[in-house]
Amino acid sequence: QRLKSEAIQYVLERAEADQRSWRDACDGAVLNETFESVESGGIPSNWKRYVQTRGATVFGIAEVSRDFGGGPKLHLSDQSATVAVWSASDKVLPAGKQWTVQFDFQLTGLLIYKAAKCGAMFGLKRGNRGKVAEFLPLVQVNNDKKAGKPVELLGFGDVLATNLEPNAWHRLVIRRDGTTWNFYLDDKLTKTVHNRDTDLRGFAFGSFQNYRQVALDIHYSHLKIGKFMEP
Repeated sequence: QRLKSEAIQYVLERAEADQRSWRDACDGAVLNETFESVESGGIPSNWKRYVQTRGATVFGIAEVSRDFGGGPKLHLSDQSATVAVWSASDKVLPAGKQWTVQFDFQLTGLLIYKAAKCGAMFGLKRGNRGKVAEFLPLVQVNNDKKAGKPVELLGFGDVLATNLEPNAWHRLVIRRDGTTWNFYLDDKLTKTVHNRDTDLRGFAFGSFQNYRQVALDIHYSHLKIGKFMEP
């Protein structure tokens, strides 16, 4: 019995160590959202949500869920509809043009994805403050709507990973320095993109501007926005 207890404790400690091995690359000084204070079925009070319906039929999910274990997570699933959440404030991103976004994500569900101009697993609001926001799809997933095929992860349309492991947690860090963007996946710098959009504010997840995303089914946790932390 003692050996069994020690073995279980070892497994738990290894799992915790694996979580810690994901290096924090963002200080979260502007936003550090763990969803702990959000009720199941809700979203943070300073976020907005849109889920397409037709009569009593709901076509997607955009809510904090505790149904999958491991603490609260944002669950976004659009089922080929228009489903999105985004920041209500235009002050979410730090002042200036040097900042970092970090979050963990897990691909689940049908694993059918299609990258398109108005849908993304993570995007940014842009345009003049006080006017209707446009969205810049920053990070997307794609396997050309073929279930079971390898899933690509894209940043600004450039490939960050070609065979993204499903049903596993990944950490993505997006570091902006003016018009240069560095993408880190699971602690590794995978891509640097130059000379891209600068008029940005706030964040968004999902299908933007009434664009119907394709079977997006993702869990998110530990969203941070702030300054980059050097390793």
